[in-house]
Amino acid sequence: MWVTVDMGLMGLSGYFVADAQDRRLEHEWRHTNNFTSTAYYDQRLEPQEMLAWSRWQLDWLTETQVSCVTGNEATVRLGAIAGPGTHTAMAAIPLNRHEVIVVESRRRLGYDRPRDYTAPDGATTSFPTLITPGVVVYTVDSFLDSGELAIKFAGDSGNGQIDDFPVLGSGDSVTLRGYTITVTGDDDDTHTISISRSQ
Repeated sequence: MWVTVDMGLMGLSGYFVADAQDRRLEHEWRHTNNFTSTAYYDQRLEPQEMLAWSRWQLDWLTETQVSCVTGNEATVRLGAIAGPGTHTAMAAIPLNRHEVIVVESRRRLGYDRPRDYTAPDGATTSFPTLITPGVVVYTVDSFLDSGELAIKFAGDSGNGQIDDFPVLGSGDSVTLRGYTITVTGDDDDTHTISISRSQ
C-alpha cells in the first residue's frame, strides 16, 4: 500500500510503499469490554514537529545548536528537534550557494507524539505519526518555491516518491550528492551520525 508522510509544517512531504502489515504502522485498539485488537494505520502520517531548517530560518536555533559540515568527514551528535537542549539540533551540509543537506533527529516528543483517539463506540487507540524514532535527511533548494518541492526527503525520485519511510535508525545510511550519512548510535537521548564525502 502507498503511505503518505507530511513531516513538519513547511511542506516536507513524500510517499512510500509499505506492506499492509508493516509493524511500524501497528497500533492497538483497547475496547470497552477489556478486549484488545491490533490494526495497521493506513492513512496520512503527520509528524508535525517543526523542521530544523524552519527553526533555523526563524532564528529559533542558536549558533551552538547548528553544525555546519564542510569537510570530508564528520561525526555529529543530534538532540531531538522537539527539545534539543544543549545538543546539536541540525547538521547542515552546504552543497552550493542555494542548496543544502539537512540532518535532524526526531523522536516521539512534542507534535511527533502518537495521537490519542476515542472511537464512537468508546474504543481507544493512539495513532502513529512518526512511527519510529530516528534521523531524517532532506535537501533544501532556496531557489525553488514551496510548491516546486524546495524541501525533499533523501531518496526522493523527483515527484515525492521515496524508497522507504524516510527515518533512519541505528546502522541505516543514505547517500546523496556525494555524501553518505550513517546513523552510528542511539542512546535514547541523542542520535550519533557520521558524514563522509566520496573523493
